[in-house]
Amino acid sequence: MAGSMYQYGTSPRKIQPEYNPRRKQTNKKKTKQTNKNSKKIAEILQAIKAQYGRFEEEIDKAKRSIDTAAKSTEQLQKRNSMITSKLKGFESIGIDES
Repeated sequence: MAGSMYQYGTSPRKIQPEYNPRRKQTNKKKTKQTNKNSKKIAEILQAIKAQYGRFEEEIDKAKRSIDTAAKSTEQLQKRNSMITSKLKGFESIGIDES
């Protein structure tokens, strides 16, 4: 069992790995790279957060535009109903088109 981390006998105990100075340097490099990646991720998340705030503003603006269009449509429908009822009044008078 040359590759095992445990030595078996009466009770298992963990064998300490041999000291390797290169391993320590490799770990430092990995830590630095992880820190760089973490900073990049934090920057990206900040940018996303800022863009999402703008996105919400655009949604609110679009909703206001839709509400305005709905009100305008309702007003046009009322006016159309009024004009249609007036025109029906002319039909009931019976104007001849000779």
